[in-house]
Amino acid sequence: MKPSGKVNPVGVLIFAVLGAAIYWAFMIGPIYLQRTDVQGELQVAFNKFNIDKTPNIKTVLLMKLNDAESFGISLMPDEKGVLTRVPGLGVTDENLEYLPNDKLKELVVRLRYTRYIRLWPTNKIKTFNFVVETKGAYPH
Repeated sequence: MKPSGKVNPVGVLIFAVLGAAIYWAFMIGPIYLQRTDVQGELQVAFNKFNIDKTPNIKTVLLMKLNDAESFGISLMPDEKGVLTRVPGLGVTDENLEYLPNDKLKELVVRLRYTRYIRLWPTNKIKTFNFVVETKGAYPH
């Protein structure tokens, strides 16, 4: 059978979807995977706090989340609103909440953070807001 020279629209659609999936996997997927690492660090800090009663656990957690070796380099706005490269997630004390509930004897630790991604090839900035939390029994 001779090829007719026509373009198959289903084939074009499959290539477009495949291209979009690959683009997402390389540009946006890593920040969602990194969210699981953040959840893990939050859980480790929570468990350490329950076991050790470490008073400076907030400081230790913030140091870990802002470590370039653990969480790479992120884009964050500076005082003037210009996006600059910062180590780790660029989170501060304001991003971290400890919410004890004495009635239920439980503690909720919540981290709110924002990731900025520069999309290729347009250089458009896309903002992703994340809320990661863990909860468990309130330390005695």
